[in-house]
This record gives sequence, structure tokens and C-alpha cells, in this order.
Amino acid sequence: MSIVHDDTLPPQSQSEPPSEPQSDLDAMRDVTIADDTHTDHHAPLEPETSTRLNHYVLLSKLGQGGMGVVYAAYDERLDRKVAIKLLRSEGEPKAKRRLVREAQSMARLAHPNVVQIYEIGEADQRVFIVMEFVKGATLQRWLAAQPRSQRDILEVFHAAGKGLAAAHAQGLVHRDFKPDNVMIDADNHVRVMDFGLAHGEVDPEAHSQDPLGEALEPSGLTATGVLMGTPAYMAPEQFEARPTDARTDQFSFCVALWEALHGKRPFAGASLMDLSVSVCSGSVSTPADNNVPSWLRKVVARGLQVEPDARWPSLEDLLDALGKDPTRRRRAVLGTLTMVALALGVAGGVQLTQQRARTQQLRACDDEAQTLRWNPSVEAELAAAFEATALPYARSAWAHTRSQLNDYAHTWSQARRETCVETHVAHRRDEASHALITACLDERRAAFEGLLDAWAELDERTLARATSAAAKLSPVSTCTTALWLTQRMQAPTELRAAVGQLRARLEQVEALDHAGSYEAGLERIEQIETEAVALGWSPLLAEARLARGDLHDKLGDYEAARASVERAYLDAVGAGHEMTALGSATLLTVIVGDKLAQPERGLYWGELARMHVERMGLTDTVHEAQRLGHVGAVHTAAGGFAEATAAHARALQITKATFGAEHLQVALALNNAGSTWWEQGDYDQALPAFLESLRIKQAVLGPQHPEVGVALNNIGAVYWGRGDYDLALASFEQSLSVREAALGPQHPDVAGSLNNVGAVLASQHQYQPALVSFRRALDIQMATLGPDHPDVAGALTNIANILRNQAQGSSPELLQEVLDTHLRALAIWETAYGPDHPKVAMSLNNVGVTHWRRGEFEQALATHRRALAIREGAFGPEHADVAMSLSNIGTTLSSLGDRQAALEHYQRALAIREATLGPDHVDLADSLDNVGHALRKTGAIDEAMAAHERALAIIEASLGPDNAAVAASLIAIGSIAVERGAVTEAREVLERALAIREQPDTPPAELADAMFALAPVRWAEGDRAQARTLAEGARERYAGAAIEYAQQLREVDAWLGAHRVTN
Repeated sequence: MSIVHDDTLPPQSQSEPPSEPQSDLDAMRDVTIADDTHTDHHAPLEPETSTRLNHYVLLSKLGQGGMGVVYAAYDERLDRKVAIKLLRSEGEPKAKRRLVREAQSMARLAHPNVVQIYEIGEADQRVFIVMEFVKGATLQRWLAAQPRSQRDILEVFHAAGKGLAAAHAQGLVHRDFKPDNVMIDADNHVRVMDFGLAHGEVDPEAHSQDPLGEALEPSGLTATGVLMGTPAYMAPEQFEARPTDARTDQFSFCVALWEALHGKRPFAGASLMDLSVSVCSGSVSTPADNNVPSWLRKVVARGLQVEPDARWPSLEDLLDALGKDPTRRRRAVLGTLTMVALALGVAGGVQLTQQRARTQQLRACDDEAQTLRWNPSVEAELAAAFEATALPYARSAWAHTRSQLNDYAHTWSQARRETCVETHVAHRRDEASHALITACLDERRAAFEGLLDAWAELDERTLARATSAAAKLSPVSTCTTALWLTQRMQAPTELRAAVGQLRARLEQVEALDHAGSYEAGLERIEQIETEAVALGWSPLLAEARLARGDLHDKLGDYEAARASVERAYLDAVGAGHEMTALGSATLLTVIVGDKLAQPERGLYWGELARMHVERMGLTDTVHEAQRLGHVGAVHTAAGGFAEATAAHARALQITKATFGAEHLQVALALNNAGSTWWEQGDYDQALPAFLESLRIKQAVLGPQHPEVGVALNNIGAVYWGRGDYDLALASFEQSLSVREAALGPQHPDVAGSLNNVGAVLASQHQYQPALVSFRRALDIQMATLGPDHPDVAGALTNIANILRNQAQGSSPELLQEVLDTHLRALAIWETAYGPDHPKVAMSLNNVGVTHWRRGEFEQALATHRRALAIREGAFGPEHADVAMSLSNIGTTLSSLGDRQAALEHYQRALAIREATLGPDHVDLADSLDNVGHALRKTGAIDEAMAAHERALAIIEASLGPDNAAVAASLIAIGSIAVERGAVTEAREVLERALAIREQPDTPPAELADAMFALAPVRWAEGDRAQARTLAEGARERYAGAAIEYAQQLREVDAWLGAHRVTN
């Protein structure tokens, strides 16, 4: 964002902040937390184990192995039960690396037959991974629980094989497949887990010892620190330290399947050495009482061949062979000859038929779960598209975006399968609710795939938004919550198919919105809205109009946005579409209240949104957080800082509770809260919020992402407000560096950073470097945005203010150029926002200041009064910007000789600032000094002294005793002391002021003020030559300054005429 100065008149010299910290309210999205409150009974925790890992509460021990222990745990942030694998505290560094690799490998998989990884963390020097909690039993326990039919065994292994094949498709090899690494839940849903040894090739750490002489444990498990894998299920290449690949897993899979079918493993051996010999020689032991069909035994035996090339080409080929029973055809022929016998066993036949139907339906549910377009080839194409942008943060953006997409794909597939099973297998859900959930999941799929399509041609804008766009996808969990099911509007039967198709297309538009492709989204929404009108179903029309309004908002067409969203609200209310009514009222809050500068009307929409939130019971959800964020933004714009602070604090609380403290949404909520504190000048609160927002963005997006540039910009704004110009300049320059590297040197955001750098340089009185920075910003904005864009007006204003400060003497030509530039900026803002927008008032303020400096006091007064009227109309009579206009009018009235009227305006400005900003805000010092000067001119010396002393105390407390702003109050206090005859007191104060103003970056006229104020003190103390030297130095500097110092020049000339030194 550009810096736009809003200067007021001396002695109050104030400007707008470098850049208003950005408010990412539109990034808030709806998430509903799934309810998982059931409790399982497992072993108690070990005595030495803490019951908490960060925000996870350990509930009970589920099992343990050589590397660590697995616990059931509760995730306090997301209100769900999880499983946590915790590395043993005595583990070696390489064991930690193995555990980390397990998490990284599993996180790459998004498949319903693979346990999902959620997080990897560390607490108290112990590494842990958090994964999906599966309530059920391992395949080992499932087999041991009761006799299993051959069909059941093949069904379970087929599902496990699909999960393993999905890993192979990702280029991963499990390397430790065994029955204990397969989970089966109550619905017979099979998941492969424990990819701790997953790798693409042999591990250099895998064979650091020779364990072959050790006794083999009954379970077949490896002793800690030896072979990578479980010997009873290991392939020959693992024993021999040869390279491993997917065929290694095939061997382990066939060992486990052979064991399940025959009741014993295929390779015998009482020790690891014996087992190794059996495996590597291919000595398969077939039980004498074998009931396994020969065709099946041959299929499995091929997977047990010593040489990988002799095994099945892939696990998919093995699974295909397992599904082709050659005896089925023979049984079908024989069946025609045995109808009578079958009739006698009809009950058993019915049962068998039902079992087969159940199996077929489970397979159908598995197939449904795989209909989302997300697979290794799609992933590879996207990775290449990200890489092709050649932007420095592309790889980091892809890594974070890919993780989001994997999580989403896994969650979607799991929800699709579970809904199918609950309806068609377990019969726990009716067809009506199944239809609703399925329709919702279809829309979520359309949004997901629409996002993939939006990234087909990535550019700097869509890449910058990629990770947050993936995070903004409407959560899958909402499709299965009772609240969503009750609030969702279902179309009549005859319209259901058409409505479903249009809703899916709306989801694709929303994906384009998230990706930053606003123009493309708007093109599509127009056709959808036309079709929705023709369809004649109001709820859908409301949804389409809300989507259109959101896109208009993103493109900056706020009037069009308001018109579309207001129609959406009316349509939604009329149709009883409560959720869309809430979304419309929430969006109108910020469009009308903040962007169209109608705060009262905007807050009215906020209250309507609150009504919908409470009526639907959403007070602790992100719907309320989003509403509060918008309400806070409106209160901030209107100067209602207490209300804004409370709104943003509550929004931040909800966001943290919903997403967890490390989520990108929390960074955005922190940014909003920091913005409000910054607006109030509460920099001690704003800085930690912005620093934490920066930390999260760097962690989630990487240090080179453009959003990191935004965070650095906001930190710089805090330092700028504090007067810490060196720190501010460093932050703005770092922001500039990030943006230039990420976006290129000609991007509008780069211009925003250049404006901020220029503002700090101007504050340090480095006017020429500031002018260079401002002019480069203007060139970028003219080239990228066009000559009539509002940001161009901001850059013009900055340049004009620098030129005004450089004006020497009367400099009528340069001051005319300054005035013309401000008038050009004013015309741009009037065209863009209309004649009564606060931006126009700010520009009028700059025009008025320029008239004042040209000595055109009547024109200045009229201009400032127009600015005051706009601000009072927009914000009410008690806003801080109103105080600024009142101060400027007061100074102009003083120049016109109306001292009493000037004092009244100054006093009203002071009262407003004290009421809105508090009694200790640094901006009060300017008003107090203005009041002090006016009181002094009316002869109220004591009151004037009190005002200046209070101003000095506020500045010293806020900015420090050596800040340049201290000097103005010191000069006023010293001058009053001279009038009172307190020469010694005056000397101490004025010498201090002179020392501050003698810094090399002080403007000449300001140094002249300190020199001339000290001259009478030196004269009174008898050092008359020094007194005249000071006065003459002041005269020289006033003569070279702008026209507004003409009165000071006359005063110093009069003093020199009256104080001559005679020999």
C-alpha cells in the first residue's frame, strides 16, 4: 500500500502513517470441527511419560516397538482423538531421523487405505508424529481373533495391497510391511501404517551391525538397533543389503498373505541366520494339510521368488491375479447340475450371497473414494507448473501447498468412503441425508479440482496466493455435521440435478477467487447467474449473487459489490437461506462500513449478521470470527478503537481455537488486531502481534513469500510510528527486498514499499533520496495501474510534499508546481471515490496546506473547511481525522489574526484526540502545543506553560528525551520562561532544544527556531555578541526557507534592529 502524507500546519507537523497494516479479513473461512468424543480403554501411561505433548493430551498407551511407543491422545485445538508415536527418550539421533522420515513419507500419501499423518513435532527433546486414530485391531489380532474364511482374508489383503500400491505410485517403498502394520476398523476399513522405513533405495544406516547370529524372537521382530525391517517378513535383498524397490514390499506382502492362508510362515528358521538362509535360498515350507487352492498358492509363491525380476511386475499385477479365481467358472458349470442340492442349503446360500453383496458394496465404496482428481501424475504436473514460474519462493510455496492438498484429498476420500459404508453397508444413515452429504462432497470435489485448473497457468499473483488458496477450500467436515445438514437448502426433486451442477460450478468460481483469478471468476459467474435466474430457484440465485459481489469487492468495484450482495441478502432472506444471508450481511459490513466509508450503515449490517449467527448457534465458529473481523475494521476506520480492539481480540481467540496457534489464519487475525493497536498508537501491543504474524507466515509460507513482505512492512510501520526511523527504514527495505525478489521490480507492491522507504527518508529530512524513491514508485504505478489509479494519486501527493519542503524563500514557481500536483491527485481521488470520500478530505488537506504556505489564507481556510465537512459526515464529529482538520483551520485562523477562534478550534481538536486516543497518546502533544501557542498569544501565560509542559511529558514518555519532536515543546517552554524573566531556567531548556536541533538532518528553519529562541537569553546574560550571532544565523536560515516563515523573518529583523552592539 502506498504512503499518503496528510500534513497539518506548524507547529503541528504530522503525516499519515507509512502504510496502513493490511487487514486480511476475506481470508477467513468456515471450518466445523468433527465431533469425536468416544473413549477407548487401553493401557495406562508409563510413569515416566508426561501426560501432555504441546496441545495434545496423552490418554493411554496403544502399543510399543523398538523405536518408540504409540499413544491415544486428544487434540485440544481441533477437538479430535489422534494417535501419537513418541520416540523413546534414550533413542539415538539416527532413530530420530528414521521417525522424521516416517512422518515425511506418510505425509506424502493421501489414500483411504493409508493412515494419514497430521503433524510432526518435538517436545522436551522428544520427537513425535501425530496421525489419524483408527479404532480397531491390527491385522495380526484380526487373524488371531477367530477363524477367517479365505474370501475374508483375500478381501482384507486386497485393501491393504491398494494402500501399499498407492505408496509405490508415489515412489515410496514401505520396507517393513507385516500384519502388525495394518489396521482394520469396525467397518472393515483397512489401512496400512508405520512407514518408518519407507525409502526409495537401500539405507546406508540399515546394516551397520551383523545380527544374523542372534536368536529370532517369537514374534519375528527385530532387536533394537539391528536390521531395518522385521526379519520374518524381509526379502532376500534386505538380508543381503541389496537395493530395495516396490518388489521388496511385494515379497513381504506375500509372506504375510501366505501366513494368513496357511497358518504359518513360508520360511523356517530358529535364528536370524537360519531364517536368512531359508529366505535367500527360496526354501518355502508348504504345510502337509494344505487347504489352499493350488492356483492361489502359485500366485502367492511367485511373489516369494528370491530374485525380484521373477516376482510379479507390480503389486497391482499381484492384486489383479488374486482377484481372478479360475475355479469360479467350473463351479458355475457344476452349479447347473446341483440345483436340488443347493435348494437344501438355501439358508447358507442366502447368507453367502449377502456376504458377497456386502463385499461388492465395500469395493464400490472404495471406488467412490478414489474419484477425486489427485494422483501422482497430477501432482507432478503441478510441481512442474510451480517450478516453471522461476520465482524464488516457488519451491517453498509448492511444498506447503502440496501438503494442504494431500491432507484435503485424504480427508475427502475418507469422508466419501465412510458415508457410503454408513449408508449402504452398515445402514446407519438414511438415503436422504446420504444424498445431501454426497451432493456437498461433489461440490467440495469441484472446488478442489477447480483450484487445480486455476493453477494450470501460474503467474506471480496466483502463485503468491497458492498456499492460502488451498487452506481456504471449504472444509470437508462441514458436509457431515448436523448443523450443515440442517442449514443446507435442498432443491426440489425436479431441479436437484440442475442445481447440483450449478453449485459445483459455483465452487469452481470460488476456487478461482481463492487463487486470485478474479477476472476469470467474474466471467464465469455471469453465466451461472443467468442460468440460475432461468432456473427460478431463489436460494441458488442468492448464492450466485453473493459470489459475484465478492469478486467485485476483490477487484475494487465496491458499488457494484454492494449492489450484488444486497440483492443476494434479500434473495436469501426471502428464501429462508440463513447461511447465505449471514455471508451477505458479513461481507456488506466491511464493503459499506469501511471501503465505502459509511461506518454507521456498515455496523448495521454487522448487527444483522450477528442476529443470523446467534439464530444458527454459530457464536464460537469462524462465521463469528469473520463477522467480528469486519466489524473491527469498520470501528477502526470510524475511530471506535475500544470496540475494534474487543472485536479483533475475540476473533483472534476463535481463530486460534479453531485452527491452532500455528495456522496462517491466525497470522491474519494477529495482523488485524495489530492494525487496530497501531491505529491507536499502542505500538507496544501492535509490535508483538505483527512479529508473531511474521513468524507464522515465514514458517508456513517460507521467508521469501510476498506475504512476508507485508508483515515486514507492518513492523516497519510500528517503528515509524515510534519515531525509530533507522529500524523503520531497515524493515521497509527488507520488505522491499522480499517483494522485488518475489514479484519483480515493476510490481505495484514494490511501489508500495518504495513509498514507505521514501516516507522514512523524508522523516529523516533526507529529501533528495526520498524524492528518488517516490518517483520510482510513481513510475511503477503509472506503468502498471494507469495514470488515473488512486495509488498514483498517493505517489503524486508524496512527491508534492517533498517538493514543498524543498521550496526556498517564496519559490512561487515551485510552490505552484506543488499546488498543481496536489490538485491532480485530488481530481484522481474525486473520480475514483466521489466528492465526499475521506480520501478526498485528505487530499483537500494537502491542498489547503499548500495554499497556506503560499500565503493564500482565505483559500486555505475554505479548503480545510470542506475537508472538515467531509470527515464529520463520514466519521461523525468526534473522530481523530476531524481533529486534524480542526487544527489546520485553527492555524489558518491564527494567520488571519482571529486568535480567539483559532484557540477554540485547537481546544476542540485536543478534546477529540483525548477522548478517542487517550490522555497519553503522542498525538495529543501536537494539540497541546497548538493550544499553548494560542493561549500565549491571548496573554494566558500560565495556562500556555501548563499545556507545553504536558506536551513535553507525553513526547518524552512516548518517544524518549532525545527525540527530535521534543525540541518544539522545549522551545515553547523556554520562550515563556524568557517572558517571565526566568533566564537561568530558560537557558537550560533552550540549550537542550538547540542541541537536539543541531543534528545534521534538521531542516534549516527548525534550527533557526531554536537559535532565535536562545538569542534573548544570551543577551540577558550579557553575552551580546553571541546573542546577535545566534539571531543572525536564524535570519539567514529563515531567509532561505519557505514563504510560511516570512513572519519569523520579520520578527528576527525587528529584534536585530532593537539589539545592536556598540563599541
